[in-house]
Amino acid sequence: MEPLLGGRRRMDRVLDPAFITDVRELSGEDLRSRRAMAIAEGEDLSYIRRMLQGRRDMLEAELERRGSGEARPLYVQLSDQDSPGRSSRHQRMSVPPERVGEHGRQAEALLARTGLVDIEAATDAELQDAVTRLAAEERGVSQVRAAVHEVVDDLTQELGRRYREGELGPETALQLPD
Repeated sequence: MEPLLGGRRRMDRVLDPAFITDVRELSGEDLRSRRAMAIAEGEDLSYIRRMLQGRRDMLEAELERRGSGEARPLYVQLSDQDSPGRSSRHQRMSVPPERVGEHGRQAEALLARTGLVDIEAATDAELQDAVTRLAAEERGVSQVRAAVHEVVDDLTQELGRRYREGELGPETALQLPD
């Protein structure tokens, strides 16, 4: 997942150096709008990253199941783990439903790069190869996500500066645009 300078995706716009170059000249509304856009992109990248982690976790669990000699299929084990009284590693994501479609498609495209469709039919070597590829995809998403977080930080610092210097009041400094 590489950003394209001059690209039209939100990620491309957020990571374009021009997005924060003129930050001191932006109106308060434009500054907050850019910050909201960058925050949304960071949330969406977190969603994609979690999808990749979830798939990797399943493949690793299948490899572990095979290594332990467990006869029950993975889907049976996973449903047992979600029964009442057992802890779960599931995380609730904060991506609004209207954005899940686009980012779900991105995550599915990344998952498809593993070339693995049928976990039970895959060999151990195919599973391990898919785990390796998913880990690499996840690292790539994490790198882009970290760059987006730097943009959010820069925009937040400018909002903070304006608040400290009295250019924005507390009611509007970190308020998200409508």
